[in-house]
Amino acid sequence: MRIHLLSDLHLEFSVYAPQVEDADVVILAGDIDVKARGVDWARQAFRGHVLYVPGNHEFYGGHLIRTLLKMRSMADERVRVLDRDEVLVGDVRFLGCTMWTDYACTGNAHLAAWHARTTMNDFRKIRTEPFENLAECMQVAFDAGAKRILLPMASVTDIPTVPGEPFAKFQTGFYSDPVDAAFKALGVS
Repeated sequence: MRIHLLSDLHLEFSVYAPQVEDADVVILAGDIDVKARGVDWARQAFRGHVLYVPGNHEFYGGHLIRTLLKMRSMADERVRVLDRDEVLVGDVRFLGCTMWTDYACTGNAHLAAWHARTTMNDFRKIRTEPFENLAECMQVAFDAGAKRILLPMASVTDIPTVPGEPFAKFQTGFYSDPVDAAFKALGVS
């Protein structure tokens, strides 16, 4: 299989016209453009299979989860967005994942996280605020592969605002306080 690999094009700063000949697969390995713009660019720039693994710059100016959902919604069978998943092209399996830092590997996760938050642009340029409603939160959980959800009893008043379809996707439980939540999450009665 012939692979054409590109990364760090940063199309938000300058135009890039790829010269791809005879590649079976184009791999876009992050930092192609901000938000979901790179998916549309890939669809126009390449004729064959494109596997797009977002880098940190794809999320700049956007929300960590919403940007990925937008990128996936713009993908199709030819241009695929990979983050914690896989795709088969012919008989070759490709795995893709945006790699974020594991602060625990430093031996002092709290200090490492504080240092990163105070020195890295990612923490200023990528939003991570909570979701606006229960339905949106449930959809994100489903898209991330969740099979069960545990909701606070306080959410009961929000249930009428959620269509029935999201609830059909999960085994749903409710908790009344943090201790109750811990026991239910562990499956302990």
